[in-house]
Amino acid sequence: MNYLAGKTVLITGGAGFIGYHLAKKLLDESTCKIIIVDNLNDYYRVDLKKDRLKDLGVDPSSVDTHKTSRIVFYKANIADTQAMHTLFGEHEINVVVNLAAQAGVRYAKKNPRAYVESNIDGFFNIMQQSADHNVDICLYASSSSVYGNTTPIPFKETADGLMPLSFYAATKLSGELMACAYSQATSLHCVGLRFFNVYGPWGRPDMAYYSWSTAIRDKLPLAIHGQGKMLRDMTYIDDVTEAMFRLMEHYAPMRSPINPKGIYNNHEIFNIGNSSPVIIQDVFDYLNKKIGPSEQTAYVEKGADEADKTYADTSKLRRAIGFAPDTSMQDGLEKFVDWFKHYK
Repeated sequence: MNYLAGKTVLITGGAGFIGYHLAKKLLDESTCKIIIVDNLNDYYRVDLKKDRLKDLGVDPSSVDTHKTSRIVFYKANIADTQAMHTLFGEHEINVVVNLAAQAGVRYAKKNPRAYVESNIDGFFNIMQQSADHNVDICLYASSSSVYGNTTPIPFKETADGLMPLSFYAATKLSGELMACAYSQATSLHCVGLRFFNVYGPWGRPDMAYYSWSTAIRDKLPLAIHGQGKMLRDMTYIDDVTEAMFRLMEHYAPMRSPINPKGIYNNHEIFNIGNSSPVIIQDVFDYLNKKIGPSEQTAYVEKGADEADKTYADTSKLRRAIGFAPDTSMQDGLEKFVDWFKHYK
């Protein structure tokens, strides 16, 4: 695999959890140049986002643009049409990885507009500029939440009649439909990634495993939703970035020909999951043992916008790239806990 050698990769949301890890992997395992775009919003701790950038050798403290020998960082919002037009015009970008998004199921009830601006308007800007500037491939983040509660398990990419339970999930499914339609009308090659409960060091503090760890450490009250009985397909971050790396290497050099109906066949969807759901009570018990014990634990009913279970069928991914995530919950959480205990 050597497609990425000397290429330029744009990572939106590059100060985020997955974006940071992908950038680090690209720095370690390729010779590509990296452009990071992130607006450093305050949905969760900005200092964590800045620390991720610093670990990549980028100092975002005093300027909106920072350059190193292999990374250019822009503090910008992908929903800013002019800013994205300028960025794409200034760089010859070969690969786009759109990870910038407003995340979180519960926050969508408080601020749904943020999801439209980032997940719909911002994503459209990225697709339009990618098509206009003839990038080789646009990978974009979707979510396992698009499957809802009615999809047969394990979840397959070909499942029909998807019924998202939250506004967040609805914007992610809308993004998939937009990408599919846009790739049919243009030569833009899009690959959607349905992420399943990604976790690990440098993770998002709003996710259950991280927020529980913080509450246990700081002896604060915590709540376990769904009485601890929900099933989640926990996917370790290094497995996720390995899959993304291989997908870029495999699909970026390809350009699908136009079919007899005048439509490009340039859109794919992949589950990025571990195919081994765990009971969330087991996740809590592990963290409680390693960090705890917790002194104030409450069990509450799950929200109507939360799925009962997530379970990825990754056979399509394995056929495509010869790899699918398989890190066990215990091994992945051990690495997270080791990082968590040493991070401020």
